[in-house]
Amino acid sequence: MVVLAGCAGGGGTPTATDVDGASDGGDGGGDGGSDSASDGGDGDPDATPPPTATATATPSPTPTPNASGTTTTAPLPRMSELLAFENSYRYSSEISTDEGTVRYEGRWYESDYASEVTFEGRTMTVYNVDGRAAYVADGDCFSQNVPSTRDPGNWTKESPLRNVTVRPSRTTTIDGETVYVYESDRGFGSVDGPITYYVSAETGYLRKLESADSTIEMYDWGHDESVELPC
Repeated sequence: MVVLAGCAGGGGTPTATDVDGASDGGDGGGDGGSDSASDGGDGDPDATPPPTATATATPSPTPTPNASGTTTTAPLPRMSELLAFENSYRYSSEISTDEGTVRYEGRWYESDYASEVTFEGRTMTVYNVDGRAAYVADGDCFSQNVPSTRDPGNWTKESPLRNVTVRPSRTTTIDGETVYVYESDRGFGSVDGPITYYVSAETGYLRKLESADSTIEMYDWGHDESVELPC
């Protein structure tokens, strides 16, 4: 069995303008002009008749948008600005390998961890406490010392994830909690890129990580259940 430790917008309203439809006309050279037409008098045949008034169209006014204030929205936080860690959390993960899919259910407590590993139908529980490892399978327990230089891989305040400076591409929810979705082309540790991170908008805790061949979910950050060796 392969065992992988940890991982884990308005416009104005136009106003109508009154227009003089026709001119009142001239007097036609005094009263004679109008009297000639009505009384059949000796009007001057060469007299020029008064001009006919013509209605002039008035262009429609062009609405002018009302001035409006501009709301400035602050950009969503970069991942490095938001991330927060605790020394303990629980996780579940599914990782695809050349040999098959490995599933984990476990917890970290400081530098110690316990993880139930399922591979090809078989389940083993792996423990690491103070430089000693234990393995439990089929009711049997075996323990051994492990190299003191071994880094168990817990994500702490010194995690290189704090250097990921991308901004969120969107938001979504996990278990009713709003999370920012960060997409990075670069991998992290043993996880190859690109990677999508889901970070709690409220707490800054990492809630989920997805890559081409793995999915890791993290929860219960800050729990106080320590890890003890079973044998």
